Amino acid sequence: MKKSFYYLLMFSCLTSSAQSIIGTTTYDLQTNSGAKNRIVAYPGGLISAIWTGSQDFAGTFPDRGMFYNFNDGSDWGSYPDNRIETTRSGFGEIVNVNDHEVVFSHELIDTTLIINRNVSIGDMSWSETSGSRDINGLWPSAFCPQGTDDLYVISANAFLITSINFSRSDDGGETWTILDSPLPYLSVGDGFTTLSAEKYQIAVNGIDVYVLYGSPWTDLILLHSNMNGEPGSWELTTIIDFPIDNYNGALGQISDYTGDGIADTIKTTTDGYLEMLVSEDGVVHVWTGNYWLYDNNPDATGWSYWPSISGMRYWNSETGLISLIPLFFDWDNADGLNDPYVGIGNDFSVYSALGLTSMAGAAIDESSGRIYLVYTMPLEYTDLFDDPENELAQSFRDLFGIYTDDNGISWSLPVNLSNSAEFQEENIYPSVYEKVVDGKVHVIWQQDIYPGNIQEIPADPIVMNNIRYAGFTEEDFESNYPVADFSYSIVYDIGTAFVTFTNLSTDALTYYWDFDDGTETYEENPMHTFTIGSDYNVCLYAYNLFDDDFICQTIPIYNLPIADFSFSGDPIVAFTDLSSNVPTEWLWNFDDGAISILPNPSHEFELNGIYNVCLTSSNFIGSDTKCESIIIDSYLPPVVNFNFTGDPLVSFIDMSLNSPLTWEWDFGDGSYSTDQNPIHDYLTNGIFEVCLFVTNAGGSGESCQFVDIEGNLPPLTSFTYVGDPAVDFTDLSLNDPTDWYWEFGDGTTSIEQNPSHIYNTNGSFNVCLTATNDLGSETSCSTIVISTYLLTEALFTFIGDPIVEFTDNSTNAPFLWAWDFGDGSVSSIQHPIHEYAENGDYNVCLEVSNAGGSDIQCETITISQNISAPIADFIYTPLGLSVSFTDVSLNLPNSWSWDFGDGQISNLQNPVCDYESAGEYTVCLISANGAGIDSECKIILTTSIQENNINELIYITPNPAIDFLKITILNKNGPSQIVIQSLTGSTVLRKDIEFYEGVATMQIKGLTPGTYLVNVIDGFEFYSEKIIIF
Repeated sequence: MKKSFYYLLMFSCLTSSAQSIIGTTTYDLQTNSGAKNRIVAYPGGLISAIWTGSQDFAGTFPDRGMFYNFNDGSDWGSYPDNRIETTRSGFGEIVNVNDHEVVFSHELIDTTLIINRNVSIGDMSWSETSGSRDINGLWPSAFCPQGTDDLYVISANAFLITSINFSRSDDGGETWTILDSPLPYLSVGDGFTTLSAEKYQIAVNGIDVYVLYGSPWTDLILLHSNMNGEPGSWELTTIIDFPIDNYNGALGQISDYTGDGIADTIKTTTDGYLEMLVSEDGVVHVWTGNYWLYDNNPDATGWSYWPSISGMRYWNSETGLISLIPLFFDWDNADGLNDPYVGIGNDFSVYSALGLTSMAGAAIDESSGRIYLVYTMPLEYTDLFDDPENELAQSFRDLFGIYTDDNGISWSLPVNLSNSAEFQEENIYPSVYEKVVDGKVHVIWQQDIYPGNIQEIPADPIVMNNIRYAGFTEEDFESNYPVADFSYSIVYDIGTAFVTFTNLSTDALTYYWDFDDGTETYEENPMHTFTIGSDYNVCLYAYNLFDDDFICQTIPIYNLPIADFSFSGDPIVAFTDLSSNVPTEWLWNFDDGAISILPNPSHEFELNGIYNVCLTSSNFIGSDTKCESIIIDSYLPPVVNFNFTGDPLVSFIDMSLNSPLTWEWDFGDGSYSTDQNPIHDYLTNGIFEVCLFVTNAGGSGESCQFVDIEGNLPPLTSFTYVGDPAVDFTDLSLNDPTDWYWEFGDGTTSIEQNPSHIYNTNGSFNVCLTATNDLGSETSCSTIVISTYLLTEALFTFIGDPIVEFTDNSTNAPFLWAWDFGDGSVSSIQHPIHEYAENGDYNVCLEVSNAGGSDIQCETITISQNISAPIADFIYTPLGLSVSFTDVSLNLPNSWSWDFGDGQISNLQNPVCDYESAGEYTVCLISANGAGIDSECKIILTTSIQENNINELIYITPNPAIDFLKITILNKNGPSQIVIQSLTGSTVLRKDIEFYEGVATMQIKGLTPGTYLVNVIDGFEFYSEKIIIF
């Protein structure tokens, strides 16, 4: 390729936000041309980044692929050392797809796009999507609208590119709705004889899809589809019209667009490195580097170009206008050689970004509308040889930044963001996330130690290059103007002064000093020798890329001072410094303990006398002292006099002349004062000699007078009070009592003048105050009534049996309690617990008292849960010779002893006894518990005749019965015994009766209504029947 270079002068600027190394790579070609989507920033400091990486130093880079790192909001992960793909790949992009991320890269041999996804943002495990490798293409450019899983991809169809194809997935790359659809307007017929890798970019806003394409020898065009990229929906906008169609620098071609056969310099170009951003309001913003192309040799391929005739071209869809942003200062003749083609370096063109200011990346702050632009530019004199004429000279690039607040109408001045080119570090291939996130413009880039890349012939040596990240803030993009400032220090020697200057300038790069003695320097912190005895106006000039500033200071270079002064006045003396040789410090000693550091002080002497006043004058070289005697004699001695008024409280007024300074009063009663006009209270009547002694600067004097005190009287006692039951008493006694004695009528007293007292009960109280002074005492009494205490109402509750807990619920805060538990026991506890010894009803009374009086409440409580000795009892149910016994003892026995009257016994509670023969038996039960034992015996009757047989021989009427029974037993005559039992076996009536012709009658009045068993016993005959009695 034919090349000509033009160069410019550029200074490094200020340090910007901290940069981080997030990974390394030996493969140093990140893109063939065009901005890549290699970083995604999320709120909260989360950041994902990819790059084409390799850790191998072999020229084939067998491990090449996309390397991934993630910042979790606090720090980046460790440097990755392997690719995310399973095969060799590269030239990828990353997009956020809802809750995860997708990385596109290409596989050169198969000419397919590899599409990998992780499970979640920041996840380090990757797997291919179902739609991976479906796209036949290379060098992808991808986009995913925020909050969707729609993927839009453009790619070159082959290594030798014949079309740029469009694909769209609506499910995150699993399937493709549109696959490998060739984009229109990019054919020979449209002026594009050659298509280039990665000189294109895609962006989406809603259903509007935009594709940008342009190379250094073609038009710069924008394709737009308002139907989500559907075939046939694309429209063309030409942003830069390259004047020659189908030009590619081939043999037989020259840059003649006027048709006169003479090569023309083409200035309407793009340098092939593109950036596109679509804001939320739908405005499309486009940037590209600019250069001039010139081709006058049809017998050679390629062309010549001027990269420094550049700047950055900018276009937006709102205005439709293309403009050139001036981004740099001209390098022309910066090296003094007057050669515009020296100083850039031999590796410039391998970046496929032919403009001196190129590789643009943009981000928008949607909240403010500000658009930030980051780009690269080489700096002059950053080569290893420090010799622009050397053919091997390398000029290194830094990242720069600008911004616009008005959609590109005006731009800020450029600021160096990376600041490392001067250390032989090449900063290239910036990738900028399209949105400002967390107030930062997020950028990653490659930092190389050699300009150029592996495409260079001969290729750069393979080294480990850094991948850097920085989040640049709004302040980082502000241009900084120099502020000149300096300080100095002086060291004196014989006849000369050595001055060391300290440069305090900010944001400056170069300096110029003028020492006002015919000498100058360009050092940053010079040291200069001055001749003493003069003032020098030293000026510092500070320069940077944007402006210059200067500051001048007068530097006094002194001789040794000669002290001298004059004075006037008495006793206030004004002193005037007359020292020579420019003293800078003064110390006055006035010989009365006072000093001053003012050059011309005034001082008031307080006493007559002779004072030796000395002045010491000093400067940087040394000091000198002069003393003079000052006579002060203007002060006159005082003429003492005073007046007084009042009895016994006397006000004294000093009437002395000639400005006394001190006063000493003797009041004649042992009391003194140093006040000028004191007030004194005489406690006794009498005549007192009062003397006043005063002094001033001229001397002293004394005057005495007699004071007759007769106004002291014994107290007249009086007081007031307020409050109930807390009473505040106020003494109103006259004639200055000195002691007080209070009696509050409730047995308490106080000696305070104004006491407070709390009465504990309502009532009338006779309060007396006795007030005393030196002349006597008097007592005054008053009856006060305390009535605010509310009468308490006795209330209580209780729970428990036989141990009862009593709770006082009385109102109005009683403080005394008197309980009577109704069993002879009492208590004064507020909430007592009492145990009753026996069951029964008890009348419990509570009497409560408070400051308002007393009240009583009584309640009857029933105690039924006391454990007593058992009362033995039982019932039985005979069934022939088998009898069932049931214990019905009272008071909860816990042991039983049965004697069945036939020699059998049992300790069961409810036993069954089988008798061997019928007859009467005496059965006894002994019941016991912890409180004692009891016994019960009953006579029972057994028979061997079963009831179901007996019942058939007896007939009883009426049934139910009220007061008598008629008992019929066939052929029954003579005496028999009737036994009536309850169903539990208890005998309720036993009576002898006579049967006559099978019938007998008996009275049953008094029996409790219920069901009974009537038994007729005659020898060994036994009859039984159930009846009901009303």
